[in-house]
Amino acid sequence: MKPCAARAVAMRLFLAVLGLLGAIGWQAPRAQEAFAIVVNKANPVTAVSTAELRRIYLKETRTWPNAEPAVPVDWVATSPIREAFSERVLNRSVREMADYWVQQTVTKGLSPPSTQRSARAIL
Repeated sequence: MKPCAARAVAMRLFLAVLGLLGAIGWQAPRAQEAFAIVVNKANPVTAVSTAELRRIYLKETRTWPNAEPAVPVDWVATSPIREAFSERVLNRSVREMADYWVQQTVTKGLSPPSTQRSARAIL
């Protein structure tokens, strides 16, 4: 793989630790708990605010500050981890997010983040 292509693939791997935690039986966070977000180690970003994370998952922001693509990955709609993330970070239920993505697809041609069923698939 060319260095440029490898870098693009590396930067697209924007993975929530939620995948790893779900694999070990993690439960939804309480109000005082936070989500940890994992990006590829080549990514220079070391911190992301909840507002920035929301913009990335809603695809209002599609690049990192260094102009590399930010491509979110999510759990399937039936996952309790996704439910907690949607409510706490996106301020919407999973159902409201489904409606949001129908609207975004029709009006802006955007597609929702890809979804996976397991931590292994997300990684």
